[in-house]
Amino acid sequence: MRAACAGAASAVISGRCRRLTCHPSLTSEARPPLDCSVVTTTARHPITLFWLSFLTLFLELIMVRYLAANIRNLGYFPNLVLLSAFIGMGLGFILHPRISEATSQKVFGGALALLVGLMTLIQAGTALVPGFNGYGNGTFEEVFFTAPGVDSLSGVLVFALAMLMLLTAFAAVSQRTAKWFARFEPLRAYTWDIGGSCAGVASFILLSAVHAPANLWFAALIPLVWLALPDDTLGIRKLLVVPLGVLVALVSYQDARRYLEQPDGMVDVRWSPYQKVEYVEAMDQGILVNGIGHQSMRPEGGLNGKFYHFPYIDRVRRGMPLFNNVLVMGAGSGNDVAMALLSGAEHVDAVEIDPVIASMGALYHPLKPYADPRVNLVVDDARSFMARTPRKYDLIIFALTDSLVRASAMSQLRLENYLFTQESVDRAFELLNPQGSMVFYNSYRRPWVIWKLQMMVHNTTGKYPRLLLRDDESVFWVLSALKGDTEDGPAPPPESATLDVATDDWPFPYLQSRRLPRVYLD
Repeated sequence: MRAACAGAASAVISGRCRRLTCHPSLTSEARPPLDCSVVTTTARHPITLFWLSFLTLFLELIMVRYLAANIRNLGYFPNLVLLSAFIGMGLGFILHPRISEATSQKVFGGALALLVGLMTLIQAGTALVPGFNGYGNGTFEEVFFTAPGVDSLSGVLVFALAMLMLLTAFAAVSQRTAKWFARFEPLRAYTWDIGGSCAGVASFILLSAVHAPANLWFAALIPLVWLALPDDTLGIRKLLVVPLGVLVALVSYQDARRYLEQPDGMVDVRWSPYQKVEYVEAMDQGILVNGIGHQSMRPEGGLNGKFYHFPYIDRVRRGMPLFNNVLVMGAGSGNDVAMALLSGAEHVDAVEIDPVIASMGALYHPLKPYADPRVNLVVDDARSFMARTPRKYDLIIFALTDSLVRASAMSQLRLENYLFTQESVDRAFELLNPQGSMVFYNSYRRPWVIWKLQMMVHNTTGKYPRLLLRDDESVFWVLSALKGDTEDGPAPPPESATLDVATDDWPFPYLQSRRLPRVYLD
């Protein structure tokens, strides 16, 4: 018996077997056989666990970004992608003891085939997040600024199938990670696992920061898969070059498709740190974000008399001096900036958080506002800029800042949420010169959103802002608050007693009140 146990211990140390349970009462005939199915003849290098964990987190972030850009409205619910990935990872760890070593490598390869199928599915079909398809959808007590359309059974089925394929792919990857995880003591395994995961996240952040295109993300999977299969005894690595190549080709085609469909119109497709951004010349020099129409770059005739013009028209009507120093928060591709210049502004600080949208405005806007020496273009968060700037302004514009993505997959925060809080309005008012104006305009889709803004302005100035434009059909509003205004202000908005103002401690301007939205409960 001792000899048998010593032999088993020697086998474990040499890396040939995983575990043997010895008990003095067992005879040699009754003793269970060694489980050598999960370890091959290669050395037990923990670096492989590192690369598997790196690959898993890197792939997870790829799918969060890519699917949000190609499935309508998924940018509002990236946590659905995370849930599918997490459930898949859990299943992979649970099921891995039932999978032999040889089968494990084949299953791992199957994950890449599933990803190819997933990319083909979402490009060939129209996937929809059910229940959130249409302007101003407030089904779950939150306003969603989305693309118009109608839910369809086929779209819902494509979406459900896509999430199922994603879940299965992560299960296939994670069962391989679990095999290597079980080869080491738990603390050592966790160390390499967490190290690889953090490295995968950091690497994807770096790619996003340099605006790397999506096909480069997927191309990076090729060396990662190679490193994750060092004990490949079945030649799986060589076979996986095919689905990986197809995957890169599919993603490249998706980003280049508009070039193929509209050869006579300029198209520029880029990935910013936040979203997929497309400039399409044939669509009135429009910008799409995650496949949804977002902005259009207007010539002078497309600005005069439009909502951009109303603050300047009102200034002239009141017989007041022109706005010399202007701050535009959410400057986008430059329409607001161009209007300020056309109206006589001597200096404009244009703040835009998305560097790709700003660069497209600099390249393609017909009026070239960002090339004007009077303009200072700043790529930054607007709250960050307001906290640092020493300049005072005659006009501060809270422009069309309705983003189409969450700032975090695990929260209700959008990129602009902290711009519409009480503290933000207070700071903007501090930055105004005497007789300076603060202006808000957007298609707010729900009247109570603008009522909340009116309440914030009242809390800061003691007066409700004046209404310069109201279009009930699209619920488009232009509001203006004048510092030192001596005229009587408007009456309080209706239902103001039932609304909760957004603050930095509760930065949710698109939630009607302080309660958990039903979308998290249903």
